[in-house]
Amino acid sequence: MVMGPQGCEEWKFGNLVVKIRMMPNPGDRILVIAVSGEIDIANAAFLSRWFFRVVGVTHVAQVDIDVSDVDFCDLEGVRALFSVYVLAGARGIECQIVNPRPHIAWLLDVADAGALIDRRPGG
Repeated sequence: MVMGPQGCEEWKFGNLVVKIRMMPNPGDRILVIAVSGEIDIANAAFLSRWFFRVVGVTHVAQVDIDVSDVDFCDLEGVRALFSVYVLAGARGIECQIVNPRPHIAWLLDVADAGALIDRRPGG
């Protein structure tokens, strides 16, 4: 783990970089997890374990997973993203994928995981 700008924590695993930061929200707190690089069979298990470790102990109302800088994602990556959605839901935490590139949104839709994407205007 590396401490990044503005108190943002950063983890690196091969071509995958995960950053985490808290964003104040009136009345609640939002945990923003920014993922960049590639989410694939080589690192999906690491990412799932990391998600479970972080989301399993957090006390927030919402988790946003920002995938705007994800270049590639395979089905193992979709499973990793879906696993955090399920875990968060079981803990009563809203979870959504934000800012997916078109090919990532397409993959989530094709994998029947499109419900994870925040499709609100501006979302």
